Amino acid sequence: MHINAINVSTEAVSTRQERLLAAYNSHDVDELMAFFSKKVVYSNYGAGKLNKGYDALKAFFTEVFAKTEDLTYEPRSISGTETFTAWEYDATFKYKETSAMMGGMPAEGQTIKLQDAGLYWWAEEEVVAGGDPHGEGAIKEKVWKIIRCHKYGKMVEGGGKE
Repeated sequence: MHINAINVSTEAVSTRQERLLAAYNSHDVDELMAFFSKKVVYSNYGAGKLNKGYDALKAFFTEVFAKTEDLTYEPRSISGTETFTAWEYDATFKYKETSAMMGGMPAEGQTIKLQDAGLYWWAEEEVVAGGDPHGEGAIKEKVWKIIRCHKYGKMVEGGGKE
């Protein structure tokens, strides 16, 4: 997978963003949540989800993936550094049923397209990769986790926007 119009400070940041995109497109909540700190503060202004923590974010992604089909994220541009990335993308999907996430609009079966932007703040956190975290065999490493995320989206097709 290659992301066009990328402007990041290092190859490591580019690789990290490609892995994040793959996690979104996998629809695997646990794989996606592995990118987020347990202390994350998440706001999705288009969905009305403001200042949510880890558990609420996990529930939100679970609901999104359960209620949609053919959901894909296609990047338009990514810029950033190790500690901050800005990502513009298109999200295309169909709702399996009329959804409160769309304000109850009759969007069932319609293709919906959003133009979206996400701002991600990153920090290194120490995680235990194996063994007893307090005893022998513990493997500790530093990994980059998302500590804050703001998403701004606009519906451009479907849901009465034809």
